[in-house]
Amino acid sequence: MSAVARQRLEEHLRLARQLGPARVHRGVLQQFFVSPALPMERLCLEDIARVWGRFADDVRAHRAPELVHLYLHIPFCSHRCRYCVYYSTGSYQPEQLEAYLDRLHAELDHYGAVMEGVGISTCYLGGGTPTVLSPSQLGELLDHLDAAFTRKRGGEWSFECNPLSLTADKARLFRDHGFNRASFGVQTLNSRVLDGVNRGYQTPRRVAETFRILQEQGFWINADLIEGLPGESQDSMLKSFEEIVRLQPTQVTIYAISPFTPMSAVDVDRLPPIGDSLPRLMPIAKRHGFRGASGSTCLHFSGKRRRISNLLDRERGWMGYHHSYDDTTVEPFSLLGLGPTARSYVYGRLRYMLDETPVDAPFDPQVRCATGRRVSMDEERRRFAVYQLERPGGLREADFVRLFGQRLADVFGAELGAARQLGLLRRKRDAYLHTSADPLRRFATELSFVAPAMLETISAELHPTSLPTDLEESEDPSAEANTEALGMVLELSASGIEVEVVLADYWPDRPCYHHAGSFAFFVPSELPEGTCSLGAQRESVLQSFSLIFDSVVEQAQPADLDELRAALATEGDRSDGIRVSVASVESVASVAGADTDGPQG
Repeated sequence: MSAVARQRLEEHLRLARQLGPARVHRGVLQQFFVSPALPMERLCLEDIARVWGRFADDVRAHRAPELVHLYLHIPFCSHRCRYCVYYSTGSYQPEQLEAYLDRLHAELDHYGAVMEGVGISTCYLGGGTPTVLSPSQLGELLDHLDAAFTRKRGGEWSFECNPLSLTADKARLFRDHGFNRASFGVQTLNSRVLDGVNRGYQTPRRVAETFRILQEQGFWINADLIEGLPGESQDSMLKSFEEIVRLQPTQVTIYAISPFTPMSAVDVDRLPPIGDSLPRLMPIAKRHGFRGASGSTCLHFSGKRRRISNLLDRERGWMGYHHSYDDTTVEPFSLLGLGPTARSYVYGRLRYMLDETPVDAPFDPQVRCATGRRVSMDEERRRFAVYQLERPGGLREADFVRLFGQRLADVFGAELGAARQLGLLRRKRDAYLHTSADPLRRFATELSFVAPAMLETISAELHPTSLPTDLEESEDPSAEANTEALGMVLELSASGIEVEVVLADYWPDRPCYHHAGSFAFFVPSELPEGTCSLGAQRESVLQSFSLIFDSVVEQAQPADLDELRAALATEGDRSDGIRVSVASVESVASVAGADTDGPQG
């Protein structure tokens, strides 16, 4: 066994090195179980509702875990931040927002009927920016939410807010509808960095005012900061942190900038692990009464708990909440996400993600607008093992038996035995613990608990065997499309700057610089990463073109690439000083060359 186990360890170490430091530090749970790259199927909302219906039957009969999270996505922002990886638009018309809310109300009604009698433990209203809604729009949405779902006592009901759009009236609406936590993305207080990421509107004075509004209404407040933004030094980040903890939020969370950020100026693989900042932050935290801890993707700081008025409401009976919204928790849970790109998870049954549909698309439960895959109890057991190994307490026998009714040795005897033989894990009482603090070695150890199908899929992603030269040879779901119109080369010009881009149909595995709806464009010389390193001026042209691209796709709703090209040429001639001209029409393969594998931009 020793030779075989050692060979497998070397294979896992090799895979970890190929994934790179940023993905390794995010951990096996995030890389393989939260968003695993496995074969998917197309689903419609009726298909999905049937799965939720069977789950609801089991919950009512006490045969399924009762922890259910609810997520509502509001894909609108007053300004779109350049680092953001989430689906939202900062360019929209009032009627589009109204149409989106009509659709979200219909989704709430659709699933509310299916989940009748099943209590929702936590809710998160995110985006985008939910506080861009007017008080009347927000009140109507929250009324629909209350009518559609029953809430369980003792849970976290949270909303995201922004200093530009939060008002005292909106905060009172959230409080009156039982919300008890606000998450406020500050990101940094460095004005120069804020200007660079399109958050120049945020001032220290407005941030302090937002905290005052939230504290007056008695919310628990989480403030987010981001480490690794372009132009942000560690001293600057420390200064922002100190200014924020002086305002006394309940929590401060510092995230490493996402490996999937669209900003080309960030080389996430060169950024140090997020935990490296903890020693410099702790003295500041202690001075202001905060305690700190390190996670795989963020740092957590918690302040002194204050009594919160709406949590002590005797009518509701809440005396503090027991469940937090968490889509990576070890406790068996299900997550119902509503709105484009929202992720959902039905424990032991199904994992799926809704499409990036236009914000004003109507609600139609028969349209296939989601991509998902079935989840087995074998995957649940593996997920639990990996999650526990990533935690300080390790993988405990008692917890595993309580949840699955099986002993660890009966399920993972070979994996645990090999890891102990190689000195990767040790046994302490009834728990298995890592022996090394090295992230690469820990990551490789946990890969032993990942199913072979997941490992093979990631290996194939890193080492593709061949390049698709047309749609029939690729995995494009629209394989019957006209291959002659697959790629259209455009030349963008503004103020003497020229950039060549290629229009293409979009599907999830296609590398691109930017996509909207079913269309994408990329910079040929920048594949496979789908980013741009052509300099700040060309990057500025591409960013402006991205806004035009989004607007054209949403408003013109082109049926094919020919219509998209024509609309872009017309719109580009009068928007942001960018002129769009067609250079040629040919296949993407011939434009991109032989190196088109890699992550979506």
